[in-house]
Amino acid sequence: MDLEAAIAAQTKDTPPNEVTELVLDTCKATKVSGLEKFSNLKSLTLNGCGLTTLDGFPTLPELRRLELSDNNISEGLEALQDAALFQLKSLSLAGNKFATLEDLDPLVRPLSTCTAPCAHHQALAHSTNKGVLRSAPMRCDPDVR
Repeated sequence: MDLEAAIAAQTKDTPPNEVTELVLDTCKATKVSGLEKFSNLKSLTLNGCGLTTLDGFPTLPELRRLELSDNNISEGLEALQDAALFQLKSLSLAGNKFATLEDLDPLVRPLSTCTAPCAHHQALAHSTNKGVLRSAPMRCDPDVR
């Protein structure tokens, strides 16, 4: 099933502003589309969809959990910075095609732009296609690097 058909099947007659969760795992798509009108989405899973790019990822200011595991993403994480994911607490990228940990650098906001209370920052789990797992906590204190 393609992404747009899966979205339609899950949302049916529910108004887009009332949809808070979409599970679109294994839907076939190379890029994320059709989610622009779901501005109150809190949880989105797109595991195993075959995604190759995040270019054009929609603005989802209420999103708290995003799962993008087991896709073919190898770069372009900058698109998530432009998506206004201010509430994001959990991001899963396991099983993608990142060659180095530096490919994940766009996920770590510069310390000077950190505005949320430090207590709300959780460790961000990074994984590469080689299965390496590392935790990179986001910090607000400019003296801690």
